[in-house]
Amino acid sequence: MKKIVIIYLFIIALAGIREAYSQCDSIKGYVRYYDYDSTKLDPKCIKSLWIGGEPFDTSIIKTFVNLKKIRISGKRTTVFFKIAWQLNSLEKVIIFMGDSMIPPEIGKCKSLKEIEIRGTPIKEFPPEFCKLKNLERIIIANSNLEKLPHDFGNLQSLEYIYISWSKITTLPESFFKLKNLKCYCILGEEWEIPIDSETLDKLKKLLPNAKFDCNF
Repeated sequence: MKKIVIIYLFIIALAGIREAYSQCDSIKGYVRYYDYDSTKLDPKCIKSLWIGGEPFDTSIIKTFVNLKKIRISGKRTTVFFKIAWQLNSLEKVIIFMGDSMIPPEIGKCKSLKEIEIRGTPIKEFPPEFCKLKNLERIIIANSNLEKLPHDFGNLQSLEYIYISWSKITTLPESFFKLKNLKCYCILGEEWEIPIDSETLDKLKKLLPNAKFDCNF
């Protein structure tokens, strides 16, 4: 009888473990911030999060220690990046219609590999942006970006860069040091190529492995 009870308890415990793992594995897509309380999920299980128009509690966000991907809509970019550096697993940030300024705290997000900014009227990145040594992919669409930082070439892990609807007409000299760059596309306000032919020829010469392609 004791053996049966022990086996029964073991099965229950195993089921609980499986349920916990299943719970964590099931949230590979977005978890909406305003749904978080109702899900009763362990904060450590949250790997992907979507913050919409609602206010959010920064003290809660900091508990998502395994968060890898976050999407933010609305004017909360500045608030988020002031705490984002504490999320050591964060790899991807998507910003839609965010603040017009990216705060210098972004430079502390050492694990960040990809940043996507859409419909956000930023004019420039702070110099600290160039400290993102692991950044591999940049997508900036429908922005008012006027220039890239002087030390942009410090982003030595960068492989892809796509910028559209921008006011960029020149590239910093350090851009030509992006030896791991595979693909780039920089377009102006009318979808034209704002970079002069001399600069494009220089890119082909100094970065022969990188191609101009707007289809990514």
